[in-house]
Amino acid sequence: MRAFDLQVEFFIPLWRRVAVVVVCVVWSLFEFVTLAPLWGVIFGAMGIYAAWQFFFTGWPESVASSVGNDATSVTSETQRQSVDSD
Repeated sequence: MRAFDLQVEFFIPLWRRVAVVVVCVVWSLFEFVTLAPLWGVIFGAMGIYAAWQFFFTGWPESVASSVGNDATSVTSETQRQSVDSD
């Protein structure tokens, strides 16, 4: 499902992934404390789903390596162009 796809480049930095999971879990606890269990379950499920996608599927390593390879190829292409222009 594209609507729930969390495996995007925005979430490559670890602090962003941790922040999303922590905010969802803390908000879930807040909802349970304020006696709104439906919203507590919804935000708890969002936090669990986010944690699963971010930390247990092995996703960021594969994306980070491919992004690094793309950056290397762009850098080498730029260097080749500068050498050709000299």
